[in-house]
Amino acid sequence: LEFNGSGGSWSFVDASATSSNNVTITAGTVTAPSTMFTIGGSFQNFGAFSAGVGTTKFTANATGKSIRMGGSSLYNILVDGVDGAWTITDTNATATRDLTILHGTTTLPSGTFTVGGSWTTSGGGFTAATSSTVLLNATTTGKTVDPGISTFGGLNFNSAAGGWTVSQNATSTG
Repeated sequence: LEFNGSGGSWSFVDASATSSNNVTITAGTVTAPSTMFTIGGSFQNFGAFSAGVGTTKFTANATGKSIRMGGSSLYNILVDGVDGAWTITDTNATATRDLTILHGTTTLPSGTFTVGGSWTTSGGGFTAATSSTVLLNATTTGKTVDPGISTFGGLNFNSAAGGWTVSQNATSTG
């Protein structure tokens, strides 16, 4: 699925939408569905993406997939592809709410990955460079951090109003 139109603007009418393969925004602005946008391949944003308050779900069952946010934030990110593997290619990236890795593996950005809610890794895992940082900046309490068996590069909690419960041993190499 490709969106390509300088000055173009597209919005999903249905609350949920699914692409069984790659989604590429070459030019223009795309507004995501309000509930769930399921992507069965890579996500490449070279235009503008408005995630709203929905979840972007990655479901590929193959390795070699990539996520390029291109300066746009995603709201909730859900990685749920058995045997899938994604690399976030941006140096810095943001999930304004939660990140959940249920299946598959995700390579985090080489710079700062900001998450504004909970971090949950249950059946999958993530890889973080020693020089990378996960910045948790929730502005409310009741958030959780569960890295599963994965190790953070650096981990910073950066909100006086936020509150997190670390539910597994969290290890940082940075």
